[in-house]
Amino acid sequence: FAALGRRLRLGPGDIFADCGSGTGMAVTQAVVDFDVTASRGIELSGTRHETAGRELALQPEGVASRVRLAQGDCAGAEAWSPGGAMHGASVVWMCSELFNDELMGRLAARLTASE
Repeated sequence: FAALGRRLRLGPGDIFADCGSGTGMAVTQAVVDFDVTASRGIELSGTRHETAGRELALQPEGVASRVRLAQGDCAGAEAWSPGGAMHGASVVWMCSELFNDELMGRLAARLTASE
């Protein structure tokens, strides 16, 4: 992730969003390593979302205050609407190895519509 962040030139002013954020590692790393303005993660699994919340609670306030975690469908309308976890993201990351074609199609449509 660190090499990708450097290649993308992540930094202040960016709003990073991780679609399928799991335990929140990339969401937190975007703040710690690249000083992004805000970092958001959305995860479907309740167990992984809860783990991410526990891990975030261990971070310093300057990191935790810039991270927002949500549980839900990263391709759903709610996530992309104003106030949603993905709304306004300048950089969207997804480790999509386990995403099926239907989900990838829905995500592609959301990303295209948000341009």
